Amino acid sequence: MIQRVIVSNKIRKISKEDFTYRTKRLIPKEGDIIYSREGTIGLSIIIPPDFKCCLGQRVMLFRIHNEVINKYFRFALISKMFVRQWESKLTGATSKHIY
Repeated sequence: MIQRVIVSNKIRKISKEDFTYRTKRLIPKEGDIIYSREGTIGLSIIIPPDFKCCLGQRVMLFRIHNEVINKYFRFALISKMFVRQWESKLTGATSKHIY
């Protein structure tokens, strides 16, 4: 499996107001899984400790129940079995995506 990392010089900064707006419903926290749902679908990463972020439109967040190990849940997300399930549900004429 390819290890995904956050590339710090690729991070886009936003204003405090935009951060507050984007995290009204949920603030991502350590251990959550960010999953790309548009563009390069299926990329995922576990949020590391002390990393403050918010989500853009092309990603979704999984917050895992305490009894589930997030590393194994991420393995399931990138498994061939899971990928086959969402591939048949892709929508969009110009930019494929999943909901």
